[in-house]
Amino acid sequence: MSFIVDECTNVPLACPWDLPSVRREFAVSFEARENLPSTAKVVIVGGGIMGCGLAYHLVREGWHDIVLLEKAELTSGSTWHAAGQITHSTSSFGLGRCADYNIGLYAGKLEAETGQSVSWHGCGSFRLAYSEDEMDWLRHTLSVGRALGFNIELVGPERVGEIHPLYNLDGVLGALHTPDDGHVDPSGVTQALAMGARRLGAKIIRRCRVTDIQPHGDGGWRVSTERGAIDCEHVVNAGGTYARQMGEWSGLQLPMTSMTHHYFVTDTVPEFLDLARELPVIRDDKLVSGYIRMEQKSGLIGIYEKENPNTVWEDHCPWEAENELFEADYDRVMPWLENALDRMPVFADLGIKRTVHGAISHPPDGNPLIGPAPGVRNYWCCCGTQIGIGWGPGLTRELARWMVHGAADISMREFDPRRFGSYATKDWQVVKAKEDYCLRHEIPFPHFNRLAGRPVKPSPLYERLKDKGAVFEEVYGHERPRWFARDGVAQQDHYSFRRNVVHDIVGQEVRAVRERVGVMDISAFTKVEIAGPGAEAFLGRLVANHLPQKVGGIALTHLLNRRGRIEIELTVVRLAEDRFYMVCAAFFEQRLLDHLGHNLASETVEIVKRS
Repeated sequence: MSFIVDECTNVPLACPWDLPSVRREFAVSFEARENLPSTAKVVIVGGGIMGCGLAYHLVREGWHDIVLLEKAELTSGSTWHAAGQITHSTSSFGLGRCADYNIGLYAGKLEAETGQSVSWHGCGSFRLAYSEDEMDWLRHTLSVGRALGFNIELVGPERVGEIHPLYNLDGVLGALHTPDDGHVDPSGVTQALAMGARRLGAKIIRRCRVTDIQPHGDGGWRVSTERGAIDCEHVVNAGGTYARQMGEWSGLQLPMTSMTHHYFVTDTVPEFLDLARELPVIRDDKLVSGYIRMEQKSGLIGIYEKENPNTVWEDHCPWEAENELFEADYDRVMPWLENALDRMPVFADLGIKRTVHGAISHPPDGNPLIGPAPGVRNYWCCCGTQIGIGWGPGLTRELARWMVHGAADISMREFDPRRFGSYATKDWQVVKAKEDYCLRHEIPFPHFNRLAGRPVKPSPLYERLKDKGAVFEEVYGHERPRWFARDGVAQQDHYSFRRNVVHDIVGQEVRAVRERVGVMDISAFTKVEIAGPGAEAFLGRLVANHLPQKVGGIALTHLLNRRGRIEIELTVVRLAEDRFYMVCAAFFEQRLLDHLGHNLASETVEIVKRS
């Protein structure tokens, strides 16, 4: 059997040349690589699961003049070394929608459409609980899954043992069973998405490193490469571990840090040889801080250590990095690796034949950056995705809809790149990424308060409020009192999925404001002033409600996008005939400024941030 040889590197590629489908796709790929177009509607920079997923979905939403540029080979950044699991076990409604779509894609649709194998293993999975708090988390996740129509159930340890008889279930109270889960070959999925995109007109150009991205023309972009430049209407940063430094070319701050994650593949497990079916994936958050599954007839153990996480490339990811892995650090993961061997005794006497220790992007809060970049037009982020296989295609489908139609079909608030402000310095990003990594397998309690790297932007009243017992939360960098400790209750967060001691204290605060009087620090709000002869006409066509007619009047209203969907809720105060004051949540500061700026036409107005 003969193989394709990359003429740029003389490296034999993994796909055999003898397959007719490979011949066809290589011919298309080769032609695209030789002909760098001078213009395109969209240029996507990055050929991992996110970039290829977006190209695939953009052509399905009706945009076909798409060029994807990859500096090396598709998947050669972080995608190729992913373990490839995906689960319905999520307490996020939006990510649940994405995961369900992805499972359907992996379980047959994508392979049937493109002919490219994705090696889907529909083995199902369990997420284990050892405490009542974990059981409450699983109940909450169950409610989300049922609302989304998932095949999902809460089971006892007996049922887990029936389906997975090799796992040590000592101490387990219950588990969330998601039978439609599984795992997939990350490279196969990405290649299939690329094939699907090519067949509807997208060009995918390998071995073409982008060197700069700058504004060009009337709202467009010029993407410079080692082989020339492309002028485009939209540019997409799907650069993975390069995304932050790529953003810096264009004066953008895209907060994320590269963290390294281990998984280990054992020698052949004799007990696996005669199994009639593949065992389900086990997610053991408490003891393993990760996952355990079969990898063919071997075992696979993935660990997110809860102490001393490791960062790489804090300032700059080297451009020459390709299929990069790092030496295993057994000392760092040993407590959880030992627990994994205790939980799966059939692994205990086996050797480890393969270690994968690679870099993954972690934004400060763990959520990917999907959507418009802050302060500019037509620059889109498709990066910072720490779980690309689990979330990627679904998120890129929503981004494609956002780009083409003006809005996604799910709420993208938690993924909007504009959720961070100038306070998100590189040092702060590293601190928060380490925090996020360590929380990867902790219980996501309601209103969980991430404390690392704080306070960021305390108000002048911060110390005074703190002395009064304030327990703060962070909103767009601002420290805002959440509640005030009193009557011997500890001045700290008290976490539960149920009512706890904080409930009655907050109730007293609410009654005091409702029945008597309260003084509130509202520093943590966005304030924008709109002034000029065209101010009323400008705002009048953006808001859904009537503007206040009298000076001093106030109106609660919404800004709508071009699909008629709610963009932002805000309060408008009329300060004068030609002057308005707008107030909304601090979280939406950049989003509000962008919406106003992008929708300004011929009106004569001045937009001033007063926050």
